[in-house]
Amino acid sequence: MDNKELLQAINVMFAEFGNSMDKKFNALENRIDSKLDALESRIDSKLDALESRIDGKLDALESRIDSKLDKLESRLVEKIEELEARNAEQHIDIKDSILNVEKEVRFIKYKLNKTDEDVFEIKDYLKIIK
Repeated sequence: MDNKELLQAINVMFAEFGNSMDKKFNALENRIDSKLDALESRIDSKLDALESRIDGKLDALESRIDSKLDKLESRLVEKIEELEARNAEQHIDIKDSILNVEKEVRFIKYKLNKTDEDVFEIKDYLKIIK
């Protein structure tokens, strides 16, 4: 065999080797792709399950928060109504007190005027007696 034939034989061997390696790489790539697809599917499945659990817990938490907020709102409304009733009672009591004070002031003025008239009459009698 001469160099040319040897070179051709080597080229054929490299070509066969390259084809063989391509087939092996393709097979390896296909296996890796299928394993990655399976892994991706498992991850997606677990993420979906986790998302579902989180959604359920969030819904339960939201429900509990809404329930507690409703109770607090109810208590707040009761307290406000109670305060409004007390304020109304206090306003009525204050108004009654003001009316009583007004009557007493009018009575005191009347008595004061009556006393002034009596003093004037007494002075008048005293003048007559003098």
